[in-house]
Formats: sequence, structure tokens, C-alpha cells
Amino acid sequence: MKIIYALLFCFVVVVVVFYIQEQKDIQGVDSNGVVAYINHVSENEKEEYNYYNGHVTGLKWQCVEYARRWLMCIKDVTFPSVENASDIWNISHVSSLSNTSIRYEFVKDNIPTVGSLVIYRKTTKFQYGHVAVIVAVHENGEIDIAEQNQSVEKWKHKYSRRIRLEHEPDVIGCKTVKL
Repeated sequence: MKIIYALLFCFVVVVVVFYIQEQKDIQGVDSNGVVAYINHVSENEKEEYNYYNGHVTGLKWQCVEYARRWLMCIKDVTFPSVENASDIWNISHVSSLSNTSIRYEFVKDNIPTVGSLVIYRKTTKFQYGHVAVIVAVHENGEIDIAEQNQSVEKWKHKYSRRIRLEHEPDVIGCKTVKL
């Protein structure tokens, strides 16, 4: 009986440690409930892939992984694998997760829309480019974006940053899924 209690205690400790570690790694949660994680991977560590309902979302916890997981969770679509976040600008179609034979247009649209992706070009700051999701659009032209791997600071709101596209010189533009 002591062995069973010892094993149960070890199991509870492991679960609590993983829960605490995951809470520590959460960077923020957007208004749709999609969680962004802090990327702790150093140059020497092995990169791991993340999965959502059996589908690869990308490398933990890169910006592309968040954008793909957000589209999977909220719009039930995914886009093909890309080498760099900036390469998303050249994708013309996304695929349905529930019916892989269905494809939707993924159009260039510089009018900010909730659910659109903001694509950044490759720069010294963004070596691979960057991608963020628009989670709110305000009448004054500001937008709220949700993202991973842009900073390690915890979000103070249901978004990572509030920006104006015209003040972001590294932005190529927005991409929108036409369902």
C-alpha cells in the first residue's frame, strides 16, 4: 500500500510541476482563448514541433506556430509549411482542417481585419520575418495583435501589442482568409 501512495504522490508532484512550468511559460491569452507561449529555446537546444488535434502547428514557440495554431483553432484552416515567417506573404491558399479537399483564398489585404495576419519582412530585428494575428481593430486606426516570439514580456491585456500599421516600417502587409 505504501508503494501505491508513493507512486500516487510522485504522479501528483509531476503533474503539479508541469502545470506550474506551463503557467510560467504562458505569455498571454487572446480574446478567443488562444494561448501564446514564451520561447525559451536557445541556439543549442533541439527544436520541437507542436501539434493541435494531430496537426503540426510549427516549431515551439515561434511566431509562425502561433499564427497557424490561431487559424486552426478559430477558422479551422492551415497554411503550408514555410521556411520563414515572411514567406507567408507568398501563400495564395489555405486548406480546411476538417475537409482537406477544400481550399480557401488567402488574399493580400492592407485593410486591417480581425483574424488577418500581419506579415513582417526579414530585417536585422526579424531575421526570418515575423507574423502576428489581428485580434481587434479600433476606429482610430490602431490594431491589437497577438503573437509569439517577439518579446518575452507577459501580455498585460488580451493582446501582445497595440500598433498602427503605418508606424511599423517592417510590415509587408496583411493576409486574410476568405471563407
